[in-house]
Amino acid sequence: ALGDHQMGDQPQYGGPPPPQGYNYPSTPTAHSSDPTTWADLAGKCGDDADPGLPNQAIWVTLLFVWMWAKMLSRDIITCTVGGCIGLHYFETPFGGGSRALQGLKWSITSSFGSLCYSSFIMTVVAIIDAFLRRMREEANSGNNILLKIVMAIVMCLWGYLERYLKFLSKMAVISLAITGEEFCPSAKKVQTMLWRNNLD
Repeated sequence: ALGDHQMGDQPQYGGPPPPQGYNYPSTPTAHSSDPTTWADLAGKCGDDADPGLPNQAIWVTLLFVWMWAKMLSRDIITCTVGGCIGLHYFETPFGGGSRALQGLKWSITSSFGSLCYSSFIMTVVAIIDAFLRRMREEANSGNNILLKIVMAIVMCLWGYLERYLKFLSKMAVISLAITGEEFCPSAKKVQTMLWRNNLD
């Protein structure tokens, strides 16, 4: 019985030999022409994979970093101006030199982490705004009246929230430029000031 099969085509079993005429089940190998081999399955998975997905992820990451850097540069300018005005208004001694350079020094050193956090929040806000605007455009291009009404209400509420977050973030950056505190305590103080003066 063993003489009817080649050793390379059959598995090695212990115990008695199989009966005469027994056909061993084929096992997928890398050199087999069977479409169910492991090599063919791996090639099929590779063909089905979208080669553009990694490139899309890279471009999305680069776009996010670019938006974050843009928001960060704006916050650095705001913090520099706020620190300069604070030094002039309170006549705080800082060792001489230019108040603008001193404000810039604080912006890129002790306050840099807070500015990164603030700009990150505003980058997320900008992404949400772009996403909601795209949804509104798609809703307006369709024939679903209910969806148009819902998106109009959502965009109205989001518009108020977005403007408030922008204002609060800007005032918090100015506050931390003057006091040297972190972003969250500065934002909390600004919010308390707004409530106290009925400006919320």
